[in-house]
Amino acid sequence: MLLDDIIFLLGSYLIVIDGEINDKEHRLLLNLFSPSDEVREQQGLIYSDSEEKIPLEILIERYKEKAGDDHSHLFEILFQLEHADGYAAPEEEKLISRIANQLEFPKCSLDKFREQYNHVEEEVLPDVNLSWSDSLSAAFKALIAELKGGDDNDSYSELLSGTSFA
Repeated sequence: MLLDDIIFLLGSYLIVIDGEINDKEHRLLLNLFSPSDEVREQQGLIYSDSEEKIPLEILIERYKEKAGDDHSHLFEILFQLEHADGYAAPEEEKLISRIANQLEFPKCSLDKFREQYNHVEEEVLPDVNLSWSDSLSAAFKALIAELKGGDDNDSYSELLSGTSFA
């Protein structure tokens, strides 16, 4: 597994930690990476909280093996994801701190990232507002794609784009 794949899956854990798979966070992760089908399958297992998912601890260990000493890129990604929906949930903060502790990432460096992203202007982050008809259309397209067995579209984005999804 490549380092980017590991970061992608760590980001997937961050997305689900607050009990909500947010479309903005999910799409940002997909914009930052080009995961293989195998990695996307692992992401689905993480999203569904399957017993077959790669445990977080194993991902952190694999990351340690491949990353070297500079973890700035990982934390840049994690903080972007945390703030993609305009709200830093306490669970997300705890997970980032837990990963930082396990990687022995200096607290002062982590605090600099937190400070930087706590001051991010909301208009810098992309905003998606869908009408109920757009939301229904997206859910219908995802259902049709699933029934056809095709994976041409990102069905998670389609389903998560609804305004009432939580």
